[in-house]
Amino acid sequence: MLSEIKNDLRELIMPALGLEIPLAMSQVIEACWADGRRPQLNSKKRTQIGYNFYYDLPAGISFRDFASKKEYFRDNIGLYSTVDIIHSGKMALVKVINQQLKAMYSYDWNYPKGGFGISFRMG
Repeated sequence: MLSEIKNDLRELIMPALGLEIPLAMSQVIEACWADGRRPQLNSKKRTQIGYNFYYDLPAGISFRDFASKKEYFRDNIGLYSTVDIIHSGKMALVKVINQQLKAMYSYDWNYPKGGFGISFRMG
């Protein structure tokens, strides 16, 4: 009963704080693995275009098993999201991109003055 209240509060508070993606990630982790054998979130970092999540994989859960849940993560996060799972040492790095690419990006045409490298004339 206490865990149900905790889950209900988490599902109300996290979206209000703009943390829908971390909530979706934790929901998939809880749905796919049992309490004792669950990948543990080591750290999360917000990036300009999404999040990076680092998960410790306990003994008995291989990286391949974790990476096979990629579609579950993507489906729970949303339509315009990209999920990449990378083996990073003893952890799994989950990169979530939740912003669409823009149709056009501006380019800075101000080149630095001076040359790069050595230039000389032959002859």
